[in-house]
Amino acid sequence: GTSASREVRRAVRGAEEMADGSGSATFERFCLLAKSQRGRAVVALIEQALSSKKVFVVGELLAMDNIQALRGTEFEAHLRLLELFAYGTYSEYQAAKDQLPELNSNMKEKLRALSIVSLAHTKKQVTYTELQQELAITNVRELEDLIIDTIYAGLVDGKLDQANGMLNVRSAVARDVRPEEVGEMIQKLTQWGSDMEQLIAALDKNMAHVNEARQGETKLRQEVRAKVEETTKKLKDKSLHGSGDEEDERERSMRRGAHTKRMRPRYPGLGMDLPASWGNR
Repeated sequence: GTSASREVRRAVRGAEEMADGSGSATFERFCLLAKSQRGRAVVALIEQALSSKKVFVVGELLAMDNIQALRGTEFEAHLRLLELFAYGTYSEYQAAKDQLPELNSNMKEKLRALSIVSLAHTKKQVTYTELQQELAITNVRELEDLIIDTIYAGLVDGKLDQANGMLNVRSAVARDVRPEEVGEMIQKLTQWGSDMEQLIAALDKNMAHVNEARQGETKLRQEVRAKVEETTKKLKDKSLHGSGDEEDERERSMRRGAHTKRMRPRYPGLGMDLPASWGNR
């Protein structure tokens, strides 16, 4: 058992040295080792995985046959501890720590960080009081340091509000789902899909109304434009026709005046116009 544990630790250290910044290579190495390990060697593997600062999601490891084989054995407590890191919280560990393996400093810090993630999924503003109660931390500076480390680790996207004593959350990474919650999650996803279909149908209907209204508006604009053009043309034609009539009338008046003057000669001696019939005498 001891030699197997040493072999696991050497393999894990080699994996961590080759791992990239995301820790994916380290976790893949853990899963690969779990396929060939049994009993106490699996326990050592679990301890290494939970102590690693690069591995935060352990659901895939938890689901492996050799890990699940610990159930009902003397090593079942380590299986339960791995389950706690998959979807549990630090307060849950505190409530059952007498039946679980003791946490080292790395494990404690990781489980507390994962507990912050779980709280961040429940609300967008998490108070320091809620965090201190969940994480069993009384010192505010220690709490803020842990929150900052959690943010830098990429587990939570948020910002500290020190004046109001709270963490403002924008988003948080997903955690594994408890087996008993899978059915509920499927139901929620199914409902979400149905809601999205209804939303899409409503949007399509609204778009149809918008297009219809747009077509009606375009037609109305065309009719108004045509009416304006027709009215403008009529007014222009009327103006031109009226001007021509006035000019004709003026010309006829001038002709009548000239004819009258010719028909009524003036008698110089009397200083008056004589009847037209006198002009021929």
